[in-house]
Amino acid sequence: MFRVRLIFALLLLFALAACGGSAGPSPGKEVSKVKPMPINAKAYGKSYGEWTEAFSERVYSIPWSEHPMNGGSWETWQSGKVWFLSGGPGGYAEEYDVTIPPGKALCVNLLNISPDNVGVDPPMTIEQLWDMADYWLDSVTDMSANLDGYSLADDLFAYRSYSPGAFSIEVPENDNIYQVWGLQVPSDYWPSTTITPMVAGSYALILPPLSAGVHVLSFTLETDFGWWLDVTFNLTVQH
Repeated sequence: MFRVRLIFALLLLFALAACGGSAGPSPGKEVSKVKPMPINAKAYGKSYGEWTEAFSERVYSIPWSEHPMNGGSWETWQSGKVWFLSGGPGGYAEEYDVTIPPGKALCVNLLNISPDNVGVDPPMTIEQLWDMADYWLDSVTDMSANLDGYSLADDLFAYRSYSPGAFSIEVPENDNIYQVWGLQVPSDYWPSTTITPMVAGSYALILPPLSAGVHVLSFTLETDFGWWLDVTFNLTVQH
């Protein structure tokens, strides 16, 4: 059976066994004055698809002991003009506190999926990897995203993007996410810390820098197989 790992948003698929219920309350419909960058725009030097790839590269590079998914800081692994935010394993209400320097844009990953061939025998073709990404993206039935109680977009499904092509990532030799999944990387069957090929698809919003002060960013997501996300970020943007 094909295996796919969903970065953050579907990280650690074994958590599905414990998932139940439904996402949190429906948000209000008033539209936020903060507008996501258009899906076809070059946002801070990259297309949405390039930011999708960059998120995958970044999140796999973090040692598990420092990972936000494992209680690590959201701040320490960020760099550059754009900071990444995403949900965790889902199936319960998640809440995080993050302090953001001034002038940082946000790449908010509602769902990011990055199939590869680690632990897959026989390995998938590139086309099959893309099909797997589409399978999970197509499973989403409803999404919401809000900033300070106001909706960020009327149609979140329009913010679907893909990496420009297949790519490679580097993972730590020790203390990497694959080892948490029970996959020994590196090992005899995968002797390198380079994972290739990988593809990525996402639903994501790229937001301009927020004004200084406290903001509440929240999003929900539901799928046709009952898995859901309900994520809240309490953001403090520094002066």
